[in-house]
Amino acid sequence: MMKRIIIYIITIGVVLSSCSSDYRNAIPANSIALLSLDVKGISEADNAGDKSIINSILQIEDIGQSGIDLNERIYLFEDAEGMLGLVACVDNEKKVESWFEELSQKNKCTKIKERKGYKFSVFNDSFVAGFSKSAIILMGPTIGSGQSKLQAKITKYLGTENDNSIVNTPMYERLDSIETPIAMIIRGQALPEKMLSLFSMGALSKAKPNDILMAASATVSDGCLNIVGETFSFDNDIDLSIKSSLATYHPIEGKYIDCISLNNVLTILSGVNGENYLNLLRNNIPFRTLLIGLNTALDIDMILKSIDGDILMAMPSAKGKNFDFQLLANVRDTDWLADVDYWKKTTPSGYEIRNKNDREFFYSGAGWNMYFGINKQNQLYISTTENLAQTAGLPSGERLSECVRNGIRGKRACVIVSLDALTKQMPQLQTAMDIFSSIFGNVNVVVYSMK
Repeated sequence: MMKRIIIYIITIGVVLSSCSSDYRNAIPANSIALLSLDVKGISEADNAGDKSIINSILQIEDIGQSGIDLNERIYLFEDAEGMLGLVACVDNEKKVESWFEELSQKNKCTKIKERKGYKFSVFNDSFVAGFSKSAIILMGPTIGSGQSKLQAKITKYLGTENDNSIVNTPMYERLDSIETPIAMIIRGQALPEKMLSLFSMGALSKAKPNDILMAASATVSDGCLNIVGETFSFDNDIDLSIKSSLATYHPIEGKYIDCISLNNVLTILSGVNGENYLNLLRNNIPFRTLLIGLNTALDIDMILKSIDGDILMAMPSAKGKNFDFQLLANVRDTDWLADVDYWKKTTPSGYEIRNKNDREFFYSGAGWNMYFGINKQNQLYISTTENLAQTAGLPSGERLSECVRNGIRGKRACVIVSLDALTKQMPQLQTAMDIFSSIFGNVNVVVYSMK
């Protein structure tokens, strides 16, 4: 009798666990980015109603009647083809169907159509939704014939069995181990090339974008999305090289925090020893290419080796091929100043180095201008415009909030993105930012700090 009871309990446990995980099988196993949201946890942490997320993404006014189970996590993903999507748990298929019919009557989506046992509708002429008795998927944007192809893709995802699911992959297991309301894991191929070069610092040269991953937890406060993460690899050799490179970074003292402008699209702040940091840059292909170009006319290696302490790298503009750039850093010495006259004499044809004064210079060549030197505060600066050179080291008139500034100090490395500046310069990102705001609320700054 006892044996039968034990078997019964085990069977019930298996059934219950499968009910809660079935919907996750619909997440594409080839996802290159995955964001996990505990809607109720976010609401409790941020004192916001869970409608803020669900209303914006799924147009649900009465959550209790939607058929969506908010006790389970919602997953946002990017599949291998770059298509964005959402997966949520269905606890009542009939209620989901009624919700779709109600939205259809309000012309917010098309009437439900059935395909291979699953039900489909299209939101706002661009997002395709499909659902089963256990999961709902929303993917897009796409138009015209692309919607039929997307329905076929969603049909495939909804029919995925557990053995072929993302749930059984190392990527999902790593995500599931992050016990915070907002968790994410991203493969390098999902990141823009310039951003990937930042997160792959220290990785072996053999590493491909698919080998580099970033896992992180996130919280929202004071208009800032604070992300704490780490870069890693499932390849043991690459992972070891990344972990070893962390010793290069030192805690940020905070000397340049007030110099960071909200008008910068991107800012990187870290604490480094120049010689060790230079070795990291040399092993990173994009940075190595930049160093080779600069070393054509001057000894940029010698300049960078003089750095000791906080270093700030800012990108005020993301427009154009040659974007604006500023570097500001503490220095151990200024010995390289004695070599500038030699650099001027040996500059190749088409390149030029001119003095502004004994410690500040202008460089031009290969279609690129650069102002560099030691300013009055005895700080190294490298800037692409004269205005950036003149303001290097000065407090910004558009500073980060006090909460954000305090959160940066003491970290080893931080990447700061101003969403307002980004959307002003790149209006094509507005739709993505609207989705971002629907998830995280009124956020204007994202801060990623190294774990």
